[in-house]
Amino acid sequence: MDITAPVTDYVRASLLTTQGDLVKHDGAAAAVFPVGNSGQMLRVNSGGNDLEYILPGAWLFEGEYSAKNAGNVTITTSNVTILTLDLGSVYINGRYSINAHLLLNKGAVSGFCHFRCLKKSGTGVIECFHDKTRFSLSSYITASMQWGVNLSGIFKVTTEGSLVLHITCSSFGSNGEVIANEGQLYVHRLRITA
Repeated sequence: MDITAPVTDYVRASLLTTQGDLVKHDGAAAAVFPVGNSGQMLRVNSGGNDLEYILPGAWLFEGEYSAKNAGNVTITTSNVTILTLDLGSVYINGRYSINAHLLLNKGAVSGFCHFRCLKKSGTGVIECFHDKTRFSLSSYITASMQWGVNLSGIFKVTTEGSLVLHITCSSFGSNGEVIANEGQLYVHRLRITA
């Protein structure tokens, strides 16, 4: 016996009165769940037993991590780690705001320094600037000069897991030596309110 038509007619006649209405079970019987307002989002309530509409919230500061290097680091090769910061467990779609600072002293020859903040280890995967997985900045530093470098941005977590970040520096030129005598990395964990 085909009951599709009678059920459809019952739902249409008894429950749904406005375009966009939904049908849900209220614990006793089928019930109408009226369409929400423009801009609202649908979610499961905190009790996990009903639906509700909410307005999307704003990103709020939720936690802070910071690290600085213990002392001078001499850089003569590529991608020397200046400092490391363990964020512990990170969760999918989480957002993290970074602000990194490095004070560099160039050796006897002018040249470029390449400064990066990226994942060092862990099972978590991050994304910065579309498909990129790191923030980077190159700066030309005059011989025997001191130069402050700042790097900031927001990355999102695309795969949850553990995550350790680090700041690396590379120095280029015939005498590529550079000394990093001050390095700091601040990371703010953000969450969206609901």
